[in-house]
Amino acid sequence: MVRCELGTAESADRSSDAGSDRRAYLLGVGAAMSTIAGCTTGTDDDRAPPEEVTPDREPYTLAPGEYDTIAIFRNDDPHPGYRIEALRNLETVFIEANVPVTHGVIPAAPDNAIADDSEFCREFRRRDARYPGLFEYSVHGYTHQIETAFYGGSEFGDRPFETQRELVADGISKVADCVDRRPTTFIPPANTYDEATVRAILEEDLRVVSGGEWFTRQYYGDHELPFEAGGALHVPSTHDVVADWGTLEFLPLEEMKAAFDDVEHLYVCMLHYQHFTTEERIEYLEELVEYVDRDDRVGCMTLESFGRAYLDGTLTELDGGWEYSPE
Repeated sequence: MVRCELGTAESADRSSDAGSDRRAYLLGVGAAMSTIAGCTTGTDDDRAPPEEVTPDREPYTLAPGEYDTIAIFRNDDPHPGYRIEALRNLETVFIEANVPVTHGVIPAAPDNAIADDSEFCREFRRRDARYPGLFEYSVHGYTHQIETAFYGGSEFGDRPFETQRELVADGISKVADCVDRRPTTFIPPANTYDEATVRAILEEDLRVVSGGEWFTRQYYGDHELPFEAGGALHVPSTHDVVADWGTLEFLPLEEMKAAFDDVEHLYVCMLHYQHFTTEERIEYLEELVEYVDRDDRVGCMTLESFGRAYLDGTLTELDGGWEYSPE
């Protein structure tokens, strides 16, 4: 097992915004994704095996009713050997707030592909058993490496359909083996993808894709969120805590709160757990999550639960909000 101390290094990740900083970030950190910063090895023999874990609470479900806004938190990049303590810290924020979160899991990061018998996967399964319904595990690309120059950098865009389908299929298999349930959503690295990507995920029975709103507006044109195109439901990220992808500086918290207040209908906040490496940034996340979930007019869901409810008609749009009527 990997244990990492909190630090201030913020060096390795993928961006989700357009521009020169984003391209430089995407093209310059491939090797860093498989680097462990400030970590030492240890053991977790004192942890109970999955079969001995009992739930700490009732499964998380959104209550039926009407909501002004549906909020989704999307945490990209979990994979073995990379700032695991920061991942635990982020998860603790959502556990304590009882707010669900979608993990975008990288199936095959260089030198750190997930394996179902690894401590990384066992820890996911333990957490899932203790807090049912609180975590979703989405497929976040395959290696998370930039392969083309499509829209400033992409792992999938502009690659042949058969290549994309093979990567999607193997990524699904790896994540499914890791968490003991099949993922139902796809998060493309760099938030970019093309029509072939959509075909590839549909061939593997995934109906929901979450890229970036900046990208979908350029590629698909202006649209209301979410939107359906090519047979898939597109639920792009609408907000990001990072203000500058060159320095990884965060937006001021009050600006994030004001941006949420201006949201109509759907809020999808993209996070990267490896950025939350200081107490100050953990408190930032706590305050943001608490602010979003502060009243009963906001319904919090995962990408998976949102997509399923939207597509099966149990979540319907109203003038100025949503109605959730599960069976």
